[in-house]
Amino acid sequence: MMAQKVTKNDCFDLLKLANKYNIERAEAAITDFILKHFVSVSETEGFTQISFDALCQYLSSDLLNTKTNEHSVFKAAKRWILKNEIIMIKLSFVRS
Repeated sequence: MMAQKVTKNDCFDLLKLANKYNIERAEAAITDFILKHFVSVSETEGFTQISFDALCQYLSSDLLNTKTNEHSVFKAAKRWILKNEIIMIKLSFVRS
């Protein structure tokens, strides 16, 4: 199964490919992998490059694995925000 071949370092690239070619089963499997391994996945450079909408989708998912430590999930969101500060500033102007 594809989910067995997904790693924390390539999951976001694989998800982009699955989205591009509209491979729904792969999208679902990779998204499931991201949610199950969120803390370790969030430590990768690929995580800081996801969109704001994707971040919100992951954080609001009922399937997000927070059993390990909710503080780690908070730190992941903070890390994304700090890396994407300019984007967040631009979004605040657009949305106001």
